[in-house]
Amino acid sequence: MRTRLYLLLSAIVLLCTVSCKNKRSENDGPKPYVVIYEAEDSMAITQLANEYVTRFNGGDFNQVADLLYFVRNDSVFPLTEAQREGFVMAMSQIGRLGCQLKDMQLNTFKDNKVRVAVLMDENGSLDEDKGTISLYLNPVKIDNQWYLTLYDRYAEGVGEHLNVVHEEQD
Repeated sequence: MRTRLYLLLSAIVLLCTVSCKNKRSENDGPKPYVVIYEAEDSMAITQLANEYVTRFNGGDFNQVADLLYFVRNDSVFPLTEAQREGFVMAMSQIGRLGCQLKDMQLNTFKDNKVRVAVLMDENGSLDEDKGTISLYLNPVKIDNQWYLTLYDRYAEGVGEHLNVVHEEQD
């Protein structure tokens, strides 16, 4: 009887030990880093997003394209001529009814989402998000300057927010 009890206790201890080894500890994986947004950052992003919406609603998509950039190797570049033409052509087709800034999600200096609702149906409503599609912008901060990019989940720096601790300062 004692032998069975020792065997049972040994099996329980062994199972607990093995199952604990498979669990990740807080020390495993990359360490989180801190992103500090200052009031100027939020204001700059809001100003860029509002300027985008104002130009978009004005219907001059060439001016809207002037606000857009892309990031490569930690450098920022204006859209290429081909990218510009594609953007202007696409927006000319879908953006004739207007848009509205909806919300912002700030994660890191390269991974953010600004949602702009674009009205697609004349009977729709921007306020109620009816008859709209969502266009996502990604404000990025390079060399202490904010730029607007089109959101691309495969872009450089996107996805880094999974390992970030956020702090806001005034």
